[in-house]
Amino acid sequence: MRLTSLLLLFAVLARIETYRPEPPHLFVWNTGQGQWLTLAAGKTCQHVDMGGQKAPWNKIRSLCAHRKNQLWITHWDKDHYGHIDRFLNRVDRNLCLAGGPSLPFLLPRKYRLPKCLKNTKDSQIQTLFKPDKKDPLRSKNDRSYVYLIKGQILVPGDATRGSERRWASKVKGLPLTLIVGHHGSKTSSSTWLLKNLERTHQAIISARKKTYGHPHPQVLKRLRRHHLAPLVTESWGSIAIELSPTARDDIPYSSLVRQAHRPHSRHRR
Repeated sequence: MRLTSLLLLFAVLARIETYRPEPPHLFVWNTGQGQWLTLAAGKTCQHVDMGGQKAPWNKIRSLCAHRKNQLWITHWDKDHYGHIDRFLNRVDRNLCLAGGPSLPFLLPRKYRLPKCLKNTKDSQIQTLFKPDKKDPLRSKNDRSYVYLIKGQILVPGDATRGSERRWASKVKGLPLTLIVGHHGSKTSSSTWLLKNLERTHQAIISARKKTYGHPHPQVLKRLRRHHLAPLVTESWGSIAIELSPTARDDIPYSSLVRQAHRPHSRHRR
């Protein structure tokens, strides 16, 4: 009996010693025309936007129901926030708002989330651009908040060419994965921006061609010119990215490891 107990104890200790925490993963959900990204790391799911025409709720619930959930909003367009009420009902009623512009007065109170408590540790999501009240940028798209996830994933929301020049220099030279702005609209992802993001190695577009014609042919042409073959969620389904725990200059910070769902149609080039 003692021998059996000792063997079990050694087995448990060996398992503890060899345990390594899983690296954080970023999920770009296939939500149709809209945007919803989830960084799953440790005990937290950190979401950038929560919108779209649909959502893989079973996947999201299994990933985040047992974690603390925080939300960063780029701007208050429905294709970026429309799933908040469903998330509260289906996944986590304690969702809190970690960053982004204030809720517009005209939007229902159900979207008025409590602010997240400040964490002593540095956030894994950095606000790269926050428009000032005196900034002449006028439209909601122009005034999109821009986020950098773990120094590796650039999320410009629906930021247009008018605002790209205000923040692109902050990430110049970094090897990045670009979540293509405004779902591949021709008003974003300018040639000037792509030249400044010369070390970008992946481009992902969350869009649905049948709805607004995104991604626009001009954007695809610009991406090809800069040697980027974009992954479009409409063709590939939800996409998972494994993020490196530490920054290194000689390798890309992130690598595409798998799809969260099988592609339901052939990838369009």
